[in-house]
Amino acid sequence: MISVLGQFSIFPTFNLGLLYKVSGKVSVGAASRSRVNVPLDGEITLKDIASPLQPLFGESRFKTDADTTLHFPAHITVGVAYRSTKRWTLGFDVEWMDWSNFAKSRLDIERESAGS
Repeated sequence: MISVLGQFSIFPTFNLGLLYKVSGKVSVGAASRSRVNVPLDGEITLKDIASPLQPLFGESRFKTDADTTLHFPAHITVGVAYRSTKRWTLGFDVEWMDWSNFAKSRLDIERESAGS
């Protein structure tokens, strides 16, 4: 089990959306959200470490300071809606997300083992 505690902050991002009513029954729209990188700094605790690994960590529990950055991807959505009746609307949308932002994640820890 791994738990992480630390300070969290608010980081700005932007959203932009457009909606255009083509006719009384058809609408098209688009929306975009910027990517945001959120640095986290805190403490990581490893609990219930398996017996064969305990010599590396000193015991079944290991705690140290750690930091990482969470990467939330940019994304763009476009769609069309057709309102066939007052009670029914048929919608279709496509969304692109910049998953290349998740190519790697890095976790930096203060102590790599109990002996460090």
